[in-house]
Amino acid sequence: MAAVTNQLIRLTYIPRIVVYLGAALTLVVTRGPADLLQYLLALLILFIPHLVQFINIRFFNHSAAARYVMVVDAAMVGTLIVAMDFNVLGSLTFAVCLIMGTLMIAPPAMLLLNLMIVLSICGLFFSPENFTLMSNVQELFNAVLLMSFCAVVAWLCFRHTSRLVEVRHDIGEKNKNLKKQNTRLQPYISDQVFRSAADDIAINGRKRYLTVFFSDIEGFTYLMDHLDEDTITRMLNEYLDEMAQIAHRFGGTVDKFMGDGVMIFFGDQQSRGHSEDALSCISMAIEMRLKLYRIAARWRDFGPELHIRIGIHSGFCTVGNFGSAQRMDYTAVGSTVNLASRLEGCASRDEILISDVTCRLIDKDVICHAKPPVLVKGITQPVHVFSIDSLIKKSIQVPNNGTV
Repeated sequence: MAAVTNQLIRLTYIPRIVVYLGAALTLVVTRGPADLLQYLLALLILFIPHLVQFINIRFFNHSAAARYVMVVDAAMVGTLIVAMDFNVLGSLTFAVCLIMGTLMIAPPAMLLLNLMIVLSICGLFFSPENFTLMSNVQELFNAVLLMSFCAVVAWLCFRHTSRLVEVRHDIGEKNKNLKKQNTRLQPYISDQVFRSAADDIAINGRKRYLTVFFSDIEGFTYLMDHLDEDTITRMLNEYLDEMAQIAHRFGGTVDKFMGDGVMIFFGDQQSRGHSEDALSCISMAIEMRLKLYRIAARWRDFGPELHIRIGIHSGFCTVGNFGSAQRMDYTAVGSTVNLASRLEGCASRDEILISDVTCRLIDKDVICHAKPPVLVKGITQPVHVFSIDSLIKKSIQVPNNGTV
């Protein structure tokens, strides 16, 4: 026996017993005690529900088997109608039971097949001479059978519906808990990783032309060494939250926070072209620098003034989910990322230092001046760099129609 019985097989067992028991009693009353063949047929009818249930559970314990076995019921209904000499009330009783039982678990196409089976059997044996009328006792048996079957089906449907309501309520509660968990977890996971995990979609590595941004706060290490952890946590979270909001407003992807350092890139999810991506990145950097001025004014009582250093470079990167089975992160890797990080380290106080590649992308919209080439780790040739002075345009459109 199977450990778990299929739900549809359990659902049809009791109604089938009721119908076949009523059919056996009706058959005996119809023919009378002298008809031995009728008794044998009645015994067979009583045995069929249990045989069908055993075969289903033992060999075909699935929903399809519960539906296909209705064909056996259709054949038995046709046989019973013939055995009762096509009595109108008896025929309608078994036909109604077959219709309700089929529609309870199967689609209309299955009902059509069952009715064709019943009509085929009846058509083989029908003749006007076989048509008889039942007595009041026989009609009473049919009426009781029909009412009993309808009552059992109604009770099973009510119980099944009640369970569905309970399951729906449980699912709703679980969804609420999952949403709460997702809300708590989302700040710790990048948007791309969160969406790919929620949708069960793997993000494979792919080449993208990106403008990569790195920033770092000069003087923050001193604050960390001289302030308590609660104050440091509050200050750092305030700063990073402001930077993340600015990045999202300009359409940047916040890659990671590294202490007080931030890595952001443009051109992956919402690219508007290499030049526009670079210009959005420069505009974002200028606003971040202004925002830090305002934040630092509130922090001045805690220690030395804070200043930002920013490095920006454009080029091809590999973007995707990288990590291990235990820890995965959505990030960009490649020489472009490395050079942007090196430029941030070469930048002076409050300076936005960009590579010559980025400068060529935005030179029509940004005022910048050349600086002496710099030597960075991992690159043998000096890198030509430029320092950003200001935007030429008074207003730079950002993806959400904001302006700076």
